[in-house]
Amino acid sequence: IIGLTGDMTAMAAAAKSFRAYYAKVVPDKDAPDDYHMSHSARLFLMGPDTRPVTFFQYGETVENMTKKIKEIVDAG
Repeated sequence: IIGLTGDMTAMAAAAKSFRAYYAKVVPDKDAPDDYHMSHSARLFLMGPDTRPVTFFQYGETVENMTKKIKEIVDAG
């Protein structure tokens, strides 16, 4: 699994293209360096051409993911 990374402009463009959400959350305004990131939790399966083939939502079972991936691989 490879997480998205890059400069802010590239990250924003990639997030937009994948319809992903992200936001910096600072719980304590007096400690701005103590933050976390709220974000979408989808896992994309990319094809050899680097385009998304399918995606899996947060909470998808390993069994369902395995079945779907096997179907895609078997279909060629």
